[in-house]
Amino acid sequence: MDNELLEHQLAFLLAISMAEAGEDAGALRERLTKYMDKLFKSDKSFHREKHARALSSIYAKADNMYFDMIRKED
Repeated sequence: MDNELLEHQLAFLLAISMAEAGEDAGALRERLTKYMDKLFKSDKSFHREKHARALSSIYAKADNMYFDMIRKED
């Protein structure tokens, strides 16, 4: 499977989770970034930067999708 397609699919699922969280979406987004920070700090491998960029990219795409979804709901 194409990595870009997989990244888009994962971002979509994350965006749906954010949207379904409703009023708690901000808290969910905050927890996600805290988990990402913990993971990045605990990963001492040389691939750390690559993994961090990959997760950040998925999160950024999901964040954009989420805001697109909530704007279209109004």
